[in-house]
Amino acid sequence: MGIKNIKGGLAHSILNRTPLTADTNRHVINDRLPNKYLPEIIKANSEATIRGILESHFISPVALSILLRDPFGPDDFEAFIAERQRTIQDAIENLLIKERLDLLPQLRDLDAAIEQSELGARKVVDVTLNGNESLIPSHVLQKVDERVIRATKKNAALDAEHYQTS
Repeated sequence: MGIKNIKGGLAHSILNRTPLTADTNRHVINDRLPNKYLPEIIKANSEATIRGILESHFISPVALSILLRDPFGPDDFEAFIAERQRTIQDAIENLLIKERLDLLPQLRDLDAAIEQSELGARKVVDVTLNGNESLIPSHVLQKVDERVIRATKKNAALDAEHYQTS
């Protein structure tokens, strides 16, 4: 049973596409399921090399583990499509919405870690304030308003009213 028989229309989804040569398509994949041809490719080229290539095609380690399931059935294919969609959406968010295009790849990871730290600190402040905005100094509220205005000018998808204090 080839991939075409797994889920009909999903097999032709853009989420199931990746650049490859006609030779690879005909002689390596050859209408076989990924759990059949991927182990051969990994054995011939090393797992690290193949993981790197697949990740550059937005196929995450989670997606690869799904593709290697044996047996590989319709539910596995749907799980792969869902994971690939999540990976591509995350990439779009990181590159476009968060405006990280100007950062080197290794700095993007650091930027993401810093962002997680900042979100954690904000959560601590939120819990500490317990919804009482009157405890926030006025100069801090002014800076927040300025940042919200700048952010909404950069990203039209943000709704400034969502960030307004009462």
